[in-house]
Amino acid sequence: MSAYLKVQNYAARFLLFIWIGLWIWFLYHSWFLQKNRENNLSNKFAHLLRAASTEERERAVVGPAVYGFIQYAQGALPPSATFRIEGMDRGSLDFVRTVYFLYPRRFVAESPAYTLVYGGADQYSLKREHYAGLE
Repeated sequence: MSAYLKVQNYAARFLLFIWIGLWIWFLYHSWFLQKNRENNLSNKFAHLLRAASTEERERAVVGPAVYGFIQYAQGALPPSATFRIEGMDRGSLDFVRTVYFLYPRRFVAESPAYTLVYGGADQYSLKREHYAGLE
C-alpha cells in the first residue's frame, strides 16, 4: 500500500469521525434544549401568546394597570371621540400602546372632546371638555 493511499485513508477516517461527532453533538444539543424549554422565559411568553385569548394577550403585552385603563377608556369614550391623555409621558411605550388600542378614537393635543387622566392601577378618570365649537 502506498503512502498516498494511507494518507487518504486517515483523512477519510478523520472526516468520518468529525462528521459523526457533529451529528451526536447536534442531536444531544437539540434534546437538551427541548428538555429545558419550559425554563426559558421567552418560550413561556410565546406559549401564552399561542394559547391565550386576545384579551389575555393584550393584558400580557401592556401590563394589567395599563390594560385596565384601556378597557375603561374604550367603554367610556364614543368611537368618534377625540381625546388627550394626562398622567402618561407622551414618549412612553404605554402612551403609544394606549393610543393604538383606542383606535378609532383620535388623540389630539389641543382642544379634545375628552381628557383621560391616568394615575396608575385603578386610578383613572374621564373629563368632558367644553371648548368652543364642541357640542
